[in-house]
Amino acid sequence: MQRILSLQLTDDSLSALLAGVGDGQLNIISEASQAIDPDKLAVIREFYSLSGSPSSINSNEDEEQGDEAADSEMAEISDAFSWLSAQMKECLSQIEGGWDRSILVVPANHTLTLNLELPFSHPRQIERIIELEVQDRVPFSTENFFIHSKALTPLENGSFDIHVTLIPKLYVEKLMAVCKEVDLDPPIITTHDQIPVGVFELFPELTEKNTTVIIDADDCLYTSSYLADSVRSSSLIPLPPQNGTGKSVQERKAVALRNHQRVFLSLEKRYKDSFSSIVVFSDDLQFSNMAAEIFKQSVKQYPLADIQPLKEKSFSTALSLLLAASTAKGKLLCNLRAGRYAYRPQIKELIQASKKLIVPFVALLICLSISLSVIYGVRSYRISALSETLSEQAAKVLPSVSIPPGSEISTLRARYGQLNRQLNESSAALRISPLQTVVELAQIFRSDKSVEIRRLRIYGDKIDVEGEAPDYESVDKMKSKLKRKRDYFCRVNKDETTPGPGNSKRFKFQISLCSK
Repeated sequence: MQRILSLQLTDDSLSALLAGVGDGQLNIISEASQAIDPDKLAVIREFYSLSGSPSSINSNEDEEQGDEAADSEMAEISDAFSWLSAQMKECLSQIEGGWDRSILVVPANHTLTLNLELPFSHPRQIERIIELEVQDRVPFSTENFFIHSKALTPLENGSFDIHVTLIPKLYVEKLMAVCKEVDLDPPIITTHDQIPVGVFELFPELTEKNTTVIIDADDCLYTSSYLADSVRSSSLIPLPPQNGTGKSVQERKAVALRNHQRVFLSLEKRYKDSFSSIVVFSDDLQFSNMAAEIFKQSVKQYPLADIQPLKEKSFSTALSLLLAASTAKGKLLCNLRAGRYAYRPQIKELIQASKKLIVPFVALLICLSISLSVIYGVRSYRISALSETLSEQAAKVLPSVSIPPGSEISTLRARYGQLNRQLNESSAALRISPLQTVVELAQIFRSDKSVEIRRLRIYGDKIDVEGEAPDYESVDKMKSKLKRKRDYFCRVNKDETTPGPGNSKRFKFQISLCSK
């Protein structure tokens, strides 16, 4: 069972009713109502004329006075709609529980309906030309009108019957703004003259043949006609005002019936078909006889209670609930949620889902920021430690060179490149390359761990070696080992031996490399 909210605005009240709807049953869940200030609604009605905009200023007034008057009118309209928004918010606050779908029914302020014939029925094709087609048929500009179109069933000539409703744009925009302010997004916003269509939802068997339905209300007649496999018209016909004419209620109802008779006959002529059934809902026993006499056709009468599943509630409320719950919305001729005002539940669901995800997303963002900060801190520490280690090692390798921080590797590469070039140049005239000679020297000096090399300098075909040994005997042994490597060293001279720290001896060898 669906939970449906019906919100109805009339000339004297604003009512909201939440009901469970399913299997033709309606159960009231919650309801609320607000009294309406008729003067406020009068302001709204007064300023909407068939020009589709606030009433025009007297042409005899000068331009400055006209602008001031127009601003005053717009301010009064905005004030009236702000008041309506506050009333609607107060009314909805009294409804207990949520709802699955909703419908808003508003007065039909200066609406105009007509039917067109077009060779296509696709909404986009209709939208491209509908304004031009309507403009050709009405004696006023359609610029300030919201034009609603609905394709009905095809006609005998192959063209499509298009039902068109014109309603002032500003009226629709203000209604949508009010709904947004009260956080209401109804899939259906329609007018009171569309409500009789709900009879065909309540009694589907009426659509089995061509039927016109007449509902006898207190001060008006509601009518809806089903002809040629589609709902063709739906209207609200007010009873003529008495205004001291002395006419009885029956006489005024007869006038309203004759007004509908003209629509009745024009529909039969347009669609080349005839109504086989006239159904009236009225508690007036004479009403059906009067209708039969005017239409010259038999009439079936049912009590109003048959279209009032909710006792003591208006039939309009019940029928609006059925229209909102219906999945086959094809019978409704005008729903203002079309075009730029179309109902898009996907966008609303996306916004709601986004709102739900805001808190988890923020929490995730905070955790991610903390994690990145920690990772950045750890890596910065490691890079700093690595830079310090690299600087220390570079200082050991090149103690006499001042190396700027961060350029250790490039400096070492440059120095080693320079050394490599020097080695290549010097090896061109030597039997064995200086690099191989250095390797051989390293093996010789490593054989005696008591001997420590302090400095090794290569220049041309000469190598100077400076170091320390524990005694003179160790120095002599080292010299003997060098002399035995005649393939590498052609001459080994011990330049000098001097006392070192403690009992150690400092020595210096000058070695000549063998030429080719």
